[in-house]
Amino acid sequence: MASANFDALHLKLSRRIADPVAAAGTNGTECSSALRTDYLNRANRMIQQMVLAQGPEAISRLLPGLIATDTTATSSGSRSLPSDYAFHVAFQKVSGARATFVPARAKADLDQNSNPNMDLAYTIVGGTLYAYDGGVAIANGSHILYYMKTDQRASSGDSADISIDAWWWDTLLALAAHLFYADKGDSQRSAQALQEALSGTSMVMGNRYG
Repeated sequence: MASANFDALHLKLSRRIADPVAAAGTNGTECSSALRTDYLNRANRMIQQMVLAQGPEAISRLLPGLIATDTTATSSGSRSLPSDYAFHVAFQKVSGARATFVPARAKADLDQNSNPNMDLAYTIVGGTLYAYDGGVAIANGSHILYYMKTDQRASSGDSADISIDAWWWDTLLALAAHLFYADKGDSQRSAQALQEALSGTSMVMGNRYG
């Protein structure tokens, strides 16, 4: 089964919200399989956002399972971002020299070579990464982009499994339950599930930074 872990989370979520099913693709009485997928995906994004709030450097420590690499060649100074791109972690030459990230608002400075002392640099605008070396757009070359994946599944039984690290699964389920109860208008259970998720987040962060 290509998405064994994601499908297992489907079943756990169905039991958690007291709407148990025997298979991940089966609709419950209160929640369809498609809605469970949506809640799990949204919970995954919420965890990613909480980690990013700690700073980009937190990704490697807290979400290593979501880090992927892309070696698409840079052409005419740019390269398209991968379809599952969520956030950049690092960009470097194959030889190991690491580039400096420059915010998109400063791209014009890179284009005009306003900082000639900056060797390798990159910025991201929309779905494109722009790379510069020695103040000049890189015509072509091999570089490695390390990035955080979106980790979104289309449905149960997806062709790829969930990648978020297992230490987040309890928090993910609590957040998904929070979203379900919020949609049902059950504010008490929604708040309880959210509090559990926040406690789980604090525990994971404490363990990983401790």
